[in-house]
Amino acid sequence: MSLTLSGIPGTRDARTLEMIAPPDFASYFEELSKILSEPGSSAKRKESELDEKYGLTNHPEWLPELVREYKLKNPLS
Repeated sequence: MSLTLSGIPGTRDARTLEMIAPPDFASYFEELSKILSEPGSSAKRKESELDEKYGLTNHPEWLPELVREYKLKNPLS
């Protein structure tokens, strides 16, 4: 379960509190940080394998619309 509390989108910074359960899921971020720090084309494959391991589905195709809609900074640019 993931619960995110944040401010209303606007011109001010917001704070986010994310609670992750079960606790074992926290290791996902440790594993992901290792993958993202590796150079090379195998990172995408490894990230997909990690997502599958934890039962996650990512939708990177949604990112441009979300960035535009909520006037966010694109983390990939």
